Amino acid sequence: MEADDLDSEVVQDCLERYRSGDKNGFDELVSRALTRLHALAIRLLRGFPVLAGSVDADDVVHEAVLRLMTSLCQVNAKSRRELYGLAVEHMRRTLVDLARRARLKPRIVARSASRTPNQAGLVTPEPASPGPDVAEMEELSRFHELLQALPVQERETLALLLYHGWSQADAAALFGVSIRTMQRWRDSGISNIQRRLQSGD
Repeated sequence: MEADDLDSEVVQDCLERYRSGDKNGFDELVSRALTRLHALAIRLLRGFPVLAGSVDADDVVHEAVLRLMTSLCQVNAKSRRELYGLAVEHMRRTLVDLARRARLKPRIVARSASRTPNQAGLVTPEPASPGPDVAEMEELSRFHELLQALPVQERETLALLLYHGWSQADAAALFGVSIRTMQRWRDSGISNIQRRLQSGD
């Protein structure tokens, strides 16, 4: 497991300070978790090739942390598990938004270049092709959404294994369960996602 100086007591203390108006509480929380948040951003970025060369992990972490600040004022996260679960969700949303902007920008340019006056003298933009990787982005976004809809044990298990890169042994230790139980949650979560993807739910 990657070392980070963050346990449940630290999370709770930092959050309580932040909610009471001490911004340093949140700053300490992010500072202690930054190495892992940065590694998470790198891992998630690999699933968004449309952002290659235009966005780096620091960009993702910065925007996701701003979203996380707002969320932590509303969600009673008490543990490292819950904090990292929220981090995954907000990084996913950040990446989806960044990818959509990246796809929209060339379409706007193309549409502006192809505008022609109509009979009334107004300029009408031509519809633009969505591009070959939009379907991939939407499918990936759908996968993330289905993961977030899983039961909490399956969702947090897959988030730790797939997004944070934890080993099954480390994840099992964090949950306080056996590796066999961790594998069962993992397999059930994957099965649920695959079933819903295939059914189109």
